[in-house]
Amino acid sequence: LVGPITGEEVNRAQRMIDDAIRERGANFICLWLDTEGGAPAESARLAVYLATALDAAEVRTVAYVPNLAGADAALIALACDELVMAPRAVLGGGWNPAPSEDQVRELSQIVRETLAPGKSRSWSLPTAIVDPDLEVFAYQRLEDMKYVEYFCEQEATEQSEPDAWQKGDAITTPGTPLLVTGTVATELWLADHEAEDFTSFKAHYGLENDPDLLEPGWADFLVDALASPPVAVFLLVIGLTALYVEMQIPGIGIGGFCAAVCFSLIWRFLISN
Repeated sequence: LVGPITGEEVNRAQRMIDDAIRERGANFICLWLDTEGGAPAESARLAVYLATALDAAEVRTVAYVPNLAGADAALIALACDELVMAPRAVLGGGWNPAPSEDQVRELSQIVRETLAPGKSRSWSLPTAIVDPDLEVFAYQRLEDMKYVEYFCEQEATEQSEPDAWQKGDAITTPGTPLLVTGTVATELWLADHEAEDFTSFKAHYGLENDPDLLEPGWADFLVDALASPPVAVFLLVIGLTALYVEMQIPGIGIGGFCAAVCFSLIWRFLISN
């Protein structure tokens, strides 16, 4: 996913991943992200798909961020089983425009109730990427002061033994969405590994060759075109006209064939939406 996130890009990504798993038996999906985000609802939709629709026991998903997964795109990265970043790559920040209160509330709920539980992550730091007012602190476990987790005060009280933790320094800056580099993200347990380049990424996962690149083909562009309401209306008009012509001519002719094709494509549009 390179460039601004769009609904079409999300639809295409989900479709290609599903096809790779179903038709080719793929069990390792690397999602290469170099994007500033730009569509919170669409990024959240793809993130929920990655976190809930794929069985981690059968398919491992890894997000690779060589440069940027900004704003809402960070949710996509964090929805994968693992996140690998270049040391100077950026995760979060860059909201333009800033999310509305409704968006903050909806995205925060998705992180807390779906993404974090689905990947066994703490929800405070990912939520701080979308909620600039959420304050997150480092908490040390009293039994082992070297063990540190990162919670907001609410999540700290939700721990099974809240008194077993000691509150430390603030990690976030009030009024500013969380933005971290790959090195800091690894230190904060947001990212799992650092990789200077894709060669290092492949070496870490024992990949001798580059994974197959999933790219949209003509069928993908056709499906996207059919998802356009104007195209569906056009097909409906053509289909009805062809059906009328067919009813005026005895036997089964070209009109019936055209009508069948048009209505089949319209049905594809309806089930895709």
